[in-house]
Amino acid sequence: MDEKPLPWPEADSSIPGAFGASVEETQRAFDDAAPRIFSPAGTGPFRVQVGEVDDTGLRTCVLENDRAVTEYLNASREIEKSRDSLTGAVPSPKSTFFLLNPTFGWGRLMLSETSMRSILRHLHVFPAFLKHLTAFGEREFARDEGFAAYDIKEHLDGLQGRQSLETCFLWKYMQRDDGNAQHPWTIRQALVYQNFSCMTRTSTNILIRAPPQVTNRLKHNFSTGPESRDSVVADWLGVQKVWMSCGTEDWRQALNYYDEQITKLFDVLVMFSIETETAGDSKKVQQCISSMKELTHLVDQLLRMSHVLGLNSKIIYCMMNAARRYESAERRDAFLAFAETVQLEYDFLQQLAGSLLARGNNLSRQLRDIIAFRNSELNNRIATATSTSTGAVVELTSKSSHEARIVKVLTIVALIYVPASFAAV
Repeated sequence: MDEKPLPWPEADSSIPGAFGASVEETQRAFDDAAPRIFSPAGTGPFRVQVGEVDDTGLRTCVLENDRAVTEYLNASREIEKSRDSLTGAVPSPKSTFFLLNPTFGWGRLMLSETSMRSILRHLHVFPAFLKHLTAFGEREFARDEGFAAYDIKEHLDGLQGRQSLETCFLWKYMQRDDGNAQHPWTIRQALVYQNFSCMTRTSTNILIRAPPQVTNRLKHNFSTGPESRDSVVADWLGVQKVWMSCGTEDWRQALNYYDEQITKLFDVLVMFSIETETAGDSKKVQQCISSMKELTHLVDQLLRMSHVLGLNSKIIYCMMNAARRYESAERRDAFLAFAETVQLEYDFLQQLAGSLLARGNNLSRQLRDIIAFRNSELNNRIATATSTSTGAVVELTSKSSHEARIVKVLTIVALIYVPASFAAV
């Protein structure tokens, strides 16, 4: 098999020596996972959305095959080559956004492996992004749902001046399914990559499985006006603020839904009578068992939600630390104030999930007690009925034995006296 080129950076780019030991490991993991992450070349669905933002506003296009991706990257490369030799400025500094989505919930990304490698090499993406990219693609269960990541890399020039910042992180959100699923809310995750140029105040971004709230907010900011556009494009923390500001309402609605489901099960529980003289106890036990199964699913989902809420809170904490380290005082303080507010919302949401978990576990114990009680009563009733039946059988056997002895005596008497009576005659 032909050796595949590294998907990041090209030969003229530098990789820190400290990361060299894990580059090969990351490469192998990516190569192994690639067949399940990307669509088959030439046959699978293909859709790469690209947005470019500059002083004139937002322009978008859709790349629908490998050739279109190659042509777009070549055109972008020609623009890069036209930089001014003194200032490094390009004719039209712009920020670029690549939006990638899977075919369905746990499906492959809608582009080929070849195109993805071309994009990664063109953007000079650092290896950490590749490691987190393996959390996507086809899978049979919610693999990597509980996995989180935040990475940041500072790039310096020869004079130790900051040229750019690379960041990537995994973000969890709730998605409402419109299908016929048993429960309408599902935990999803997105992967965000950003390479921010400190010289041109522009960025290159890859958003994998971004929720509609985020993409709609970005489009709104890009189209509203220069000030709104610059708040996202010209500030490396701007994209992160958009991600933080979207999603808490969906988490609240999802938790309200699970609160409602637990309340319904509690209402069913209090309607269960613990009296044992009714004839439908076995049916009520089955109802309790059915409720127990439903409650087990709800509790499991709440446990997962509580965990990923904590992960998002930790990601915000990492963003705040990065802002303290890499941002100027004015922008840093504004970002920290905003991030602390959002982090507090996630902490409150996690507390709500914990409260619902406690209610669910308490209800589960009550259901187990009812099931055990009813099973005990049913077993006692069966044992009593069995004992009564056994007693009746014993009594019937005793009577049968007595009657058999009487018949035996009568038979003996008949054998003695009947012949004697004939002899007397």
